[in-house]
Amino acid sequence: MCTEVLTYTLRSHSVLRMVRKCWITYSWWTILVLFTSWDRPVSAVQTVGDLYQATVSVTGQGIEERAAAFRTALGEVFARVAGRTVSVLPRQRVEDLVLRYRYESMATGYRLVIDFEPAGVDHLINRRGVSPWSGSRPSTLVWLLVTGEDGVAQLANSDGPSPYQAPLQEEANRRAIPLVWPMLDWLETSLSLAKGQGALIETLRQASAGYAVEAFWIGVLTKTQGNAPWTVRWTLVRGKRLERWNTVGALPEAALTMGVDQLAEHLRIGTPVSSSVPIVPKQTTHLVVTGVVSLADYAELRARLEALPSVARMVPTQLDPVGRIAFYVESSAGTALSADLPRVDRLLPEKTAQDSEDTTQYYHWSPLPKDKKQ
Repeated sequence: MCTEVLTYTLRSHSVLRMVRKCWITYSWWTILVLFTSWDRPVSAVQTVGDLYQATVSVTGQGIEERAAAFRTALGEVFARVAGRTVSVLPRQRVEDLVLRYRYESMATGYRLVIDFEPAGVDHLINRRGVSPWSGSRPSTLVWLLVTGEDGVAQLANSDGPSPYQAPLQEEANRRAIPLVWPMLDWLETSLSLAKGQGALIETLRQASAGYAVEAFWIGVLTKTQGNAPWTVRWTLVRGKRLERWNTVGALPEAALTMGVDQLAEHLRIGTPVSSSVPIVPKQTTHLVVTGVVSLADYAELRARLEALPSVARMVPTQLDPVGRIAFYVESSAGTALSADLPRVDRLLPEKTAQDSEDTTQYYHWSPLPKDKKQ
């Protein structure tokens, strides 16, 4: 009798009464799995469509604006096909890769929809030392927790859509990573961290059992006192394998989006990580830049670095309130990052006493001259 009632998805008081009556027979987790199994993704792997298509908003149909939109769109396609940021080189003839494009009228301006030639895009990405990622991608269940002063972690979306969800979802969409957010109708939304990370993982492993996903991803977002930065402790669980890393940012959005950088790498290549430090790929340079005092500074610095011929990939690891940012920068084969960095406008070498074994490169992002500020 209990089994027959529990397999229905009716949200009635009679069901709740029956659940209470069956408490002795059925464990809490059995009930949880039955209720959280309703309306779940049907496959642990999703096929992502339109990887080679991008849409850019434009104000008109002029040649120059269209050419700029082509470059923007190709950068978006690179990010989806590679699963990581791959810059469009300044000399790249983007129009040679365009299969077709069309304008769609909006209330103000147009949407320019561009389709790129898949083989050409794959070839360019390969030349940058990155293998294209298959369109069949693992679904990942996200458990995003926000800790309070009492040490209790509250699920970010326990009361509906959370502002912390948006930056994660947007960055995942940019890289075509299928994320799944838990249904919380019948789930405890407050979790104690007192018993440690292992207990938290096992709790959420059981809570994830009703979801048809290949992996589940835990993020614990913490804001310490005063002007200290936001920290996110990430754990990706794929079967029995755990992969951990931390990200730090002056704003929660920065710390959260940086987490997606490394999630993409783990999902792409399945690299096991047992420590709580960012992945250090081969031929990488640890780059530290001071003077990055705003998100506009960060965006401009990153765009200029990614445009360098020697830069194949960048993984930001820290962005703190005093303007210090750190990256791991992977160099293209046969190129030297140290030779390219002095060419970046506003990026100046910083004289810092270094340990003899410290290979970190230190630079300062100089302020924009007053006559050039808008």
